[in-house]
Parts: sequence; C-alpha cells; structure tokens
Amino acid sequence: MCGIAGIFRWDNQNISEESITRFTDSMAHRGPDGKGIWRNEEYSLAFGHRRLSILDLTPAAAQPFHSHNNRYTLTYNGEIFNFAELKSELIQKGCSFHTNSDTEVLLNAWIHWGKDCLYKFNGMWAFAIWDKETKNLTLCRDRFGIKPLYYCIASGKQFAFASETYAFKFLDGFQREADPINLNIALQQMFALEGRGLTPFKNVSSLPPGHLMTVSTTGNILLTRWWDTLEHLPEVPSSYEECVLKLRELLEDACRIRLRSDVPIATALSGGVDSSAVYAMTYQAGQKQNQSNLRQAIDWQHAYTASFPGALTDETEYARKVSNHIGGKLIEVHQSFQSLADRLIQDMRIFDSIYLSPVTVASDLYKTMYSDGIRVSLDGHGVDEMTYGYGHSVKDAWLEEMRAGNTAYASDLENTFVQLFPPALQDQMRESLLQSSLINSPSPNPKSFSKNLYNRFVPDSVKEIYQSWRGSPKAPKPWIKSQSHKLNPFITHTPEREKSQYLEFHESTLPTLLRNFDRASMMAGIESRMPFMDYRIVCFLFALPREYKLGNGYTKRIIRDAIQPYLPADIVYRTWKVGFNAPLNDWFADPLKPWILDVVNSHDFLTNENWNGKAIANFVHKKYQSQAWGQEECMQLWPYLSAFELLPKV
Repeated sequence: MCGIAGIFRWDNQNISEESITRFTDSMAHRGPDGKGIWRNEEYSLAFGHRRLSILDLTPAAAQPFHSHNNRYTLTYNGEIFNFAELKSELIQKGCSFHTNSDTEVLLNAWIHWGKDCLYKFNGMWAFAIWDKETKNLTLCRDRFGIKPLYYCIASGKQFAFASETYAFKFLDGFQREADPINLNIALQQMFALEGRGLTPFKNVSSLPPGHLMTVSTTGNILLTRWWDTLEHLPEVPSSYEECVLKLRELLEDACRIRLRSDVPIATALSGGVDSSAVYAMTYQAGQKQNQSNLRQAIDWQHAYTASFPGALTDETEYARKVSNHIGGKLIEVHQSFQSLADRLIQDMRIFDSIYLSPVTVASDLYKTMYSDGIRVSLDGHGVDEMTYGYGHSVKDAWLEEMRAGNTAYASDLENTFVQLFPPALQDQMRESLLQSSLINSPSPNPKSFSKNLYNRFVPDSVKEIYQSWRGSPKAPKPWIKSQSHKLNPFITHTPEREKSQYLEFHESTLPTLLRNFDRASMMAGIESRMPFMDYRIVCFLFALPREYKLGNGYTKRIIRDAIQPYLPADIVYRTWKVGFNAPLNDWFADPLKPWILDVVNSHDFLTNENWNGKAIANFVHKKYQSQAWGQEECMQLWPYLSAFELLPKV
C-alpha cells in the first residue's frame, strides 16, 4: 500500500530527478517506510513511489519494480490478496520469483497473461506499467475503484498521474486551479463528481474504476473498460437459506485472505452491523490457522473504536459488546478538543476534497492505530450501498413497490424505513414517508444539501451553470479515445428494480466514501482492507433479488442472517442507523467557534465568487446568537469551509 506518481513528457524536455521527487514526496504520508524514483533512459518518463511496507518488508520488494529482463517497470498501490495462489500457478508455468511480495506476482501475471490477469486478481489496486519495447504506458484501476488514481494533461506536452489530487500542487509545469463548475456541483451534490471521474480542479480527472488507460509516446490516449459487474453475476442457490450459507462462506474467505500480512492488523469497529460482521468473521478465519491461509499476520485480534461520550453519534457501548462477545481486544479512541481547529485544517489540506463532515474522526482513529504499531485496518465499507442500508434507498424501494401494487411487501418496507430512526422520531418519519407517495420521482439522497440553503448561499450565476450541467455529465476529454461503454453504463442496462443500488455502489455514494476513507487512512500511514468489497461478494449480492437484501423488517437482511451465529442478537438485528460522523454540533458550539468565525468573516471568504459569503456569514452569526447548532445545519455549512481550503488565498 503506497503512493504512486508518474510524469510522461511528449516533447524534448527531460524530466529532472528533482521534479519527480517533489511530486512523489508530496504524498510521503502514504508511504512513510521508503521511497523510490526511476527515470527511463531518455528521461521522458519518470515513476515515483512512496512505500508503506505490508508484504515482504525487505528492500528487494521496493518500487518502482523491474521485470527480470528490464522490459517492464511497475509502480503500484494496493494489495493482491490471492497472490500466494497466483504465485504457485505462475511457478508451475515456469516463472521464477526473487521476492515474497505481491508486487512481483502482479508484474509476472501481467507479463504472462496480459490484461486477462486482471480477472484473476482478488484485491484492490492502482498501477502503472511501462513497456520499454512498445513504448506504451498502461494505467489500471481495480474493479470498484477502492484504490485511487488521478491524472492530468498539461498543455498537451505532459501526462502525469498520482494517488491524490493534492500531489498536483507540486507538479512542475502545471498550475492547479479550481474548476468553478465542478466546485459548485460538489457543493450542491458532493456525490456527483468522484463516480464520474471528475474532481474540483481543472484538468485533473480520475481513472474510472474497472478501466485501463494506455498512453503512447505520441500523446495518444486510449481508455478501455475491462470490468462491468453485470457481466459477472453468478448463478445463486435456489433458496434463501442456501444463499445465507453461501454468503457466510464467501465472507469468511474474504476475511481469511485479507489477514495475509507481514505487519500487525486491526479492525475499525464502530459497533454497527457492517464492521461487527468483519470483526466476527475475521475471528472465525483467524482462529482456523490452516495451511491455506499463507502469510497470516501474527497480531490481528485488536479492534479500535472512535468514542464520543455523551454525543448522539457515540456507539461505544455496542463496540464493547461485540468485543466482549468475541473475546477481542478493544481500544477506545476518545476525541480530543485540544488543537482541534489546527488538526482539522491539516487534515482538510491533505483530504483536498469537499464533503459533509471532516475526515478527522476517521484519521484520528487510524493515527492511533499507527502509533500502536498497527499498519492494516479491516473495515466494513460497501455493505450499505449493496443492501439498502440507507434510509433514502429504503424509501425509493418502498415507492417502487407501492406503485407496482405489491402492498404486502411495501408495508414491510414502510416498517423497515421507520425503524431506522430513534423511537421519538418514528411517527414523524412514517408520516413523511406516506406524504412522499404523492411525489412522482424518487427521493433525493438526504446527504445532498437543503435546496433552501443552497439557494441562499450560491449566486444566481453559479446556479445557472449548475442547472445547465444537470442531466449531461461531462464526457471524457476530447483527446481521449474510448473503447469503453459510457462511463455511466449502469443506467442503461441495469434491471429497473436494482438500478438505484447499482448507481449507489458504482457511481454516487460509494466512490465518494472510498475516496474519503482512502485519504483518511493513508494520511495516517494505514492500509484499509474491505472484505465486503471482495468481488465475489459484490457479484453475489447483486445477483440476489431485492427481498433477500431488504425484507422481514430489516435492511441488509442476508448480511444479518449470515453473521447471526457469531454475534449478539441485539447487535445483528439493531435497526437504528447512526453512521460514522463527527459530532459537529458539539464541535461547532464551542471548540471550533473562533476558527469558524475567522473564516466566514475573512475577506477571501466574503468575496469568493463561488458562494454568497455574506449570506453564509449572517447564517453563522444567527446560529451562534441563538446557540442552536443542529447536526444537519453543521453538515450544510461544512462543505463551504472545506471548499474554502481548496482555493488559493489572496
């Protein structure tokens, strides 16, 4: 797990060692264990690598990594979890190995099988390979975009890539600027950019998940889609009970291969269903200690939870219950108010994106892991987006079933939706749900901003730009030829009943959350592994009918039933969804007040053309006068504070 960077020039200018070093070292937080720089003989191509050592800690596994005959050079960020099995297969075919790393397995697999090796990989990756013979640079990203890869083309003379948008601030010959359209799209719908390969910056894009990009010495760029989930859906067992057993088997094996490590591993445990499932199944896999689990980490029993005593978002009691039931070792990370604003600013600058809340809660958790000697975290991401874990997903499913006349199932979904909320709010939410049946369109994602606040905070000229963009997402850059589907393929050939979940997983919510947790974990030097993102589980869940995932009064129905033997019932079948968010209303009320007032009263903020600074400042002052900050209002303001950090100051 690392940070990768590269520069490819198409003119006669040499790439200096200082240039690629500066570009790469901007991501030193991603790879605190070492760095490597390589330039080709013509100095027209340079690779950089910041290393976080996880498998084979010796210098032999350092990158950039060269093939035995020096034809191929690789810089790679990620893990191939089934590397041991692939290595055995390649040895049988005559390949030789000189390291114990998955890096060498990846490169030999590419040499032996070409791009077909990608279908054999079970893992997460973003890599670049240079072929000295064909003079082609190939970039690749994993099936679902777990690991990031951003690129830019500067003046048609230089192609560059990196693991983070932050790095492009340090790229020679490139002036990083905010894109006013994308910036305001993110302020209105922050889940709209990442899944479409867009960023808040001009000429900085991300390689879409499941895609290859080939760049030639003449500047020709070819974008090809190599993965589409819908083309890989398996046949599933005929009964629900058999599907539960199959999912349990897949999850245990996904955890088993993700325990492979030469450094200590821990679990990020919130106490919710998803992370508890990962912790429970990790114990099942870890205790079996058999030969098939080659290279299992010795230390994997710890779990870490973020604790917010007295806050509505605190789930510490549930994390304790899970840990006690399993017999693990729980470390509670209490959030400190000390230097909170300074920590938030530092994290925001590396995070370099716009979101509803700061990533500092997660980064503090990972930083504590790192200080304790942990280098890998097992996380529960991906479940909500596949199995109707969000209130708006349940609401949309309910509307569809109501309109289809499936009244019995719709009644089940009505109760399921209501139980996602605290008892005091359930009658109100039921009434809200019933009122929505009069609306002809699906409900908006509640993570989008309030239209009223957006209308107050954003100038009319910006709204016009945003409205002209809606419904017509940006196509690939004109200099890129594409042999892929449209970058949004799931809209056109997804079964109507499952369309919202495909979009949630592949295009909107999940791509953004994957970005968030990659940045939060890697700024702390921690690799985040996600067993539920194992492609076998993803394909299996998308092959199941809706009723298996959403029914009997529960979201994530089959997940809950699969893990039921290993956890307390009140953990497995807890319905109230809290979410992993900072207690912003507590932070805004006191420790962040001086900083927030400084920002919104500053000349740069008040005069910024991307928002109505005076309206925002008035809103903030009224809130402090009434001392009535609510969590939702904080989350409506936070994107503007984070956007402000992206922009250069006068």
